[in-house]
Amino acid sequence: MDQHGQPYNLKHPLICFDERPCQLIDDYSGTHTDEARKAKKDGYEYRHNSTCCVFIAFDTHEGKRATCFKKHRTLVDYSDFMKGIALRYPDAESIKVVKYNLNTNSASPFYESFSPEEAFELIKTFEYQVQ
Repeated sequence: MDQHGQPYNLKHPLICFDERPCQLIDDYSGTHTDEARKAKKDGYEYRHNSTCCVFIAFDTHEGKRATCFKKHRTLVDYSDFMKGIALRYPDAESIKVVKYNLNTNSASPFYESFSPEEAFELIKTFEYQVQ
């Protein structure tokens, strides 16, 4: 049986984690006149403003989710998000994390972001499984 089919365990909750880049665009839909036909047409242009990264964690059993938008996708951003996830489960012995297509499966993000003691505690908190 896969992780999603396991019964809920308050001491070892299961969350799914993913991230994705997003374009930030203006909703620009002007109208203009086609000189040849003298007809009014809807525009389909948009203005590209920037990009951001969306982090999401979903607790499959509780039906709860956490999201965070960051300007960039850095190891520090990832570490801060995961620390927030750990704080949501203060009574958990470990948190099972199913990750999709992410390259942060090592301890280095936590050590780059926090003191060695805090990083070590966070590393012990998470059990990673990559899908």
